Amino acid sequence: MTKKKPQKHLTEHDAIELLHKSCSKSGQLVLPQVRNATGFSSQVRTADALVVETWPSRGQSFTGIEYKAHRADWMRELQNPAKADEIGQYCKFWVVLAPAGMIAVGEVPETWGLWEIKGGKIFRTKPPVATDYMEPHVSFVCAMLRSNRAYEPSQYFRHKLECDAEDRMKERHDAALKTERERYRDLNEKVQKFETATGLTLRWGVDRACEVGPEIVRYLAKKSDLRDTAKRHHEALTRTLDSYNELLAVLGDD
Repeated sequence: MTKKKPQKHLTEHDAIELLHKSCSKSGQLVLPQVRNATGFSSQVRTADALVVETWPSRGQSFTGIEYKAHRADWMRELQNPAKADEIGQYCKFWVVLAPAGMIAVGEVPETWGLWEIKGGKIFRTKPPVATDYMEPHVSFVCAMLRSNRAYEPSQYFRHKLECDAEDRMKERHDAALKTERERYRDLNEKVQKFETATGLTLRWGVDRACEVGPEIVRYLAKKSDLRDTAKRHHEALTRTLDSYNELLAVLGDD
């Protein structure tokens, strides 16, 4: 079977968050990172998520979810699908969640379902087959409660608000930094232009710059005054020479 072109993968957190939004509308709970038991165990297994069906009319049950973002992860899963049984034994359904087109339907174990992510939505491509399951062990229930506490709505929204606030602060910081860099470039260009035109340098420390700055201003002012004075003397000298030439013309060669 020809596989469809896979979609750009999401991180596990983003994929489970999308699952949470998809299932919450139908009264289902989504618990992320559910272990097979609390404490120490010789076989520690963790489901990426556990969907809990809470409505009696639909049959209260658990659906185990494994998210596979990459093809290589899925191929490793196929080499040992039995490892899902540590949690799957308590689940009526088992589903693999993946970017659309990454997994061919024919590759999925017979009883497993395939849900695909495409365009920010989850499509239930292959429904899972109901299997016999055990009543959950108390240690597994404790693991579920621990996961639920970690994903408690109040903590989740508090974390989301903190992340949003952090993003806004970063945006303001980046904008202010961009403005300051532009101001620095503009000032640096002006300094370079001044140094090239005058042969002077402004690259001193603050104290030295404060000391020399007024001297530069006085020098420039004095230079302007000297130019005006020289211009006046030049005009006066020109008038004197003109008068002298007129006098010579009157006297003639005698």
